[in-house]
Parts: sequence; C-alpha cells; structure tokens
Amino acid sequence: MVACDIWVPYRQVAAHYFPQAQTVIDRFHVVKLLNQLLDMERKKLRQTEQAETDFKHLKWVLFKQFSHCSADERAPLAQARCKAPLPAKLYQLHGSFHELLEEAATKPALKTSLVEWLTQARLLRCDSLSKFTKTLVNWQDSIAAFTDGRVSNVVTKGMNNYLRYMQRISFGLSNFKNMRMRILVASA
Repeated sequence: MVACDIWVPYRQVAAHYFPQAQTVIDRFHVVKLLNQLLDMERKKLRQTEQAETDFKHLKWVLFKQFSHCSADERAPLAQARCKAPLPAKLYQLHGSFHELLEEAATKPALKTSLVEWLTQARLLRCDSLSKFTKTLVNWQDSIAAFTDGRVSNVVTKGMNNYLRYMQRISFGLSNFKNMRMRILVASA
C-alpha cells in the first residue's frame, strides 16, 4: 500500500515504481478539502452577516467533530445553526463524513457509505460542495482503500514539516554539513 495525497503525479509515481501496490488517499487530505469548504462558507457568512456576533470565532470549532467539542464550543454552534441553516447542514455532513471513515470496516462498506453521503450532499444543492463531491467520485476507490490497512502518510508529512522548519532556522549556515549537524542535534 502506498498512501499519498490527492495529486495525480503522486499516484503516477506510485503506479510506476510500485505497480503491485494499492494506492490509498490519505484521509487527512480528503478531510482537509472538506474543512476548506466549511471555511469558505464561514467566510461568506461573515461577509454577508458582519453585524452578527454568533458567527465570530467559529473557524476552529467547525473543523472539530461535534463529539469532540466542549460545552463552551457547542453553544455558539447551536446559536449559529439557528441563524444559518446551510453552514449547519454542511457541518452535519462534515461530522457524518468523519463517522463513515471511522466506522467502515471494509472497502465495499466504505464505498456504499460514500455513495449515501454523496446523495445527502447533493440534496443541499450547494455550489461550493459540488467540487468536493466530484473529487470524492473521482477518487472513490483510492479513498475507500483506506479501510484495507488504515494507512496514512502522517509520519512522512510530520518529518517533512520538521525538516522545513530546520531548514528555515538554519538559514545562513555556510554548508550542508553544518545544517545536517544542527538537524541531528535538534532531533536527538
């Protein structure tokens, strides 16, 4: 299995160098797209309802699953839900998407759940959601393959972020050997 994000060249490289491996789209990247959609709708709401205080400070709460929200976080969500039905429905879809990724035990079960989720999403007739649903349809097999081994490339992403950080703080070092030593010392 090869875990990657939603970028065709990654999939092409994996298919070329690992022809027998199954490509799995890391769920983090799919959820990230859904979070971007939620944030875009939140921003639209903030622009059209600037005087409405219930829509402030919702960004990070919207990214959380409802079950992980504290009572203090749930109160503004409930107030916003009453005043803005579309973002509330998108937030419910967000939660149900997390649930289907967690609960599906097999690839066919996840594919069935994705089809049901897509049906619910299309009923909203939300233009910004249509791009996400198209992505789900196009990458459905690779997303559903997540259930086969529940693999993720989160460790690789973390290491890459750490190396970028080290490269930033190593600006001005005269050569690669010094940068390498700084990375080794910092990560020990």
